[in-house]
Amino acid sequence: MKRPIALLLCLLMISVAVAWYFTGNDSSDTTDEELDDWNVHFAATVADLPDCDEDTNGRLYYVEDNNQFLVCKTTGWNVIVIQGADGADGAPGVDGVDGVDGQDGADGAQGPAGSQGPAGNDGADGQDGTAGADGLDGADGVDGQDGISIIINAKITSCANGGNAFDIGEDTNADGILDAIEVVISVDICNGADGADGAQGPMGPQGPAGNDGADGAQGPQGPPGNDGADGQDGADGADGAQGPQGPQGPAGNDGADGQDGADGADGAQGPQGPPGNDGADGQNGADGAQGPQGPQGPAGNDGADGVTALIATSSESAGNNCANGGVKVEAGNDDNGNGQLDSNEVDSTQYICDGGSSASTMLTSYSTTPTSMGCNIGGSVIAHGLDNGDGGGTAANGQLESGEVDYSTTFCTYYELTVEEIRPSTFGSFPEHLTAFNNELYFSANDGTNGYELWNYDRTNSPSMVADIRPGSSSSEPEHLTVYNNELYFSANDGSNGVELWKYDGVNSPSMLTDSPGFSSSDPASLTVFNNELYFSADDGVFGYELWKYDGTNAPTMAADIVSGSGSSYPADLTVLENELYFSADDGTHGRELWKYDGVNAPSMVADIRTGSSSSNLAGLTAFNNELYFSANDGTHGAELWVYDGVNAPSMVVNIHPTGSSVPSYLSVVNNELYFSADDDISGRELWKHDGVNSPSMVADVRPGFASSHPRYFIEFDNSLYFRAYSNSYGFELWKYDGTNAPTMVADVISGPGSGAPEYLTVLNNELYFSVNDGTHGTELCKFSINNIIKYS
Repeated sequence: MKRPIALLLCLLMISVAVAWYFTGNDSSDTTDEELDDWNVHFAATVADLPDCDEDTNGRLYYVEDNNQFLVCKTTGWNVIVIQGADGADGAPGVDGVDGVDGQDGADGAQGPAGSQGPAGNDGADGQDGTAGADGLDGADGVDGQDGISIIINAKITSCANGGNAFDIGEDTNADGILDAIEVVISVDICNGADGADGAQGPMGPQGPAGNDGADGAQGPQGPPGNDGADGQDGADGADGAQGPQGPQGPAGNDGADGQDGADGADGAQGPQGPPGNDGADGQNGADGAQGPQGPQGPAGNDGADGVTALIATSSESAGNNCANGGVKVEAGNDDNGNGQLDSNEVDSTQYICDGGSSASTMLTSYSTTPTSMGCNIGGSVIAHGLDNGDGGGTAANGQLESGEVDYSTTFCTYYELTVEEIRPSTFGSFPEHLTAFNNELYFSANDGTNGYELWNYDRTNSPSMVADIRPGSSSSEPEHLTVYNNELYFSANDGSNGVELWKYDGVNSPSMLTDSPGFSSSDPASLTVFNNELYFSADDGVFGYELWKYDGTNAPTMAADIVSGSGSSYPADLTVLENELYFSADDGTHGRELWKYDGVNAPSMVADIRTGSSSSNLAGLTAFNNELYFSANDGTHGAELWVYDGVNAPSMVVNIHPTGSSVPSYLSVVNNELYFSADDDISGRELWKHDGVNSPSMVADVRPGFASSHPRYFIEFDNSLYFRAYSNSYGFELWKYDGTNAPTMVADVISGPGSGAPEYLTVLNNELYFSVNDGTHGTELCKFSINNIIKYS
């Protein structure tokens, strides 16, 4: 049981509403080309593997009969070893605090004195008597049990009208500081809002004109209310009571009704004056002029001010309340508004005792939720009660026992994985290129009958195939799914026209947008929306692979022929920044370098980062902080992180791998920071981040030592960075990083070192979707959702 947090009850009483790619050693001078078909393929036996040639170079296959992964390289099929080295031992735990020394033993008895020499001349001094033996050392005292301090930190309140706010928790690491991870609960004690002024009641109706009667005596004025800050104007109050009738004047024609006076607070009714003498009846005549307005009744009392709740703490001496002393906590309303909790304003008193308790001590305990609740992200149970021995417990023992618990609050957060099986088997449908469109999820998948085709999932019904674009068991292989002009664009091969640009409006059947003559493919790629047009790279069979655009209505046109004639510049990594389109291209003279296009003038090369005909091989272009970040190799430092501000020449941000290439990859912006994977030649390929100002830093060595965790598929979800990473204990699984604490594994889809290998992470409607292998259904579409439970008892 935990020590008491008596303050918590007091606060509650005052209205608290409580991402594997196998790269081997990544230290190369060139950026890894990202393959469009970089997926794990399946083969039953080695004999079933396709020829290892330029078409399959880089493909990864899992061979079922020998349980191995093989990759096609220029040297042929190579076995991939996936067992990493054992992780380093964890650091020793911190020693516990020494117990209190035992009391010193009592002194031994004094030895006997020496005998007296004979009287006479002084003789030689007698020898000293034998010293008494030292007393035995007292037994060591029993080590005291390590205590856990309760820390309460004040912080800035979020209350609209001011007040106090506190973080409360246990100092589990005993550093004297309440760290964020140690906070059990945060509470606000808010000041009440100022009371609204009472609205003024309406004036009574004007009495008929007549002789002046004697003035009625003025009613006594009510006592003034305490002044408070002006509240907001309230709604009109109810009509006030009718004022007294004035004396009756001589009869005459009825005067026009007086206008209603402004609403006022209910004033006390004064006494009625004596009636006037009846006047003689006058003849009917014109309406008389309106009489003068009667005097305004006295102002009503101000509306009551909002009352501020206060807490005062003081030392409590040892006694009945706290056997060993402690802290006295008093709470109440600041009735007199002097900002202090006076003795007559105290509504409740609690004690935080040092090493002791009493039957009136309120205790709080903190524990984890039962395993049966399935709180796989986290959970806690906070229980409260008096240390009074209820339910067979021991009173005043400083422990909150089960029978003493008066009420408790359970907080449970858990994730739920839902697998949508498209291909019932242990192989799976291998969903790819997940994209949100029309509040639904679109992707490419293979149901085992129609090959890889376009599918969708409406989040309610089972996933369904949109169209069998290439009829039969052959695959159209939809790729580069991009939303433009409320339509979904992608590349696909219908088996007759090669790989071309297609579109789908969400209702009608998908249609091919353009076709290079014959079966030749234009291979559209890098689809990007810029200036309300769709830009992409493609080969029309005449000008080579160049930059193209589509306005949504007319036929696509070539935007720029960077390499004149049939030569190709191969534009890639199209990225928009500050009304310009940036991309990498090779003009045949400078190698692959950084280019830009404003949509009007001809594209121009931004810089020849690696001077001469060699390529800087820049990749991963990403807009961040109004600047362009990317990986590039200047021929001196290897492939490192670079930045371009749109004005000055591009520059290297940092040299992460001093003797080679760190090859920054998968650049992604999440929560105003730039995340990427990189290899510093010390920790392997791990997760890094850059805030745009300070030097980039490694977030964590997820797989300790030189081995790599290979983080990838970065995405923002639930205010955190979610990604796939590898650890020795869990294989490739789903991880997250909240920006402050160390990254943690979120879901071990296949328990132990087996890999679920989540890919293509995509967020739709506050849910996270990805393809994953759960060990039963093969690689299928999976939904990851976070749920919260708060239970009071």
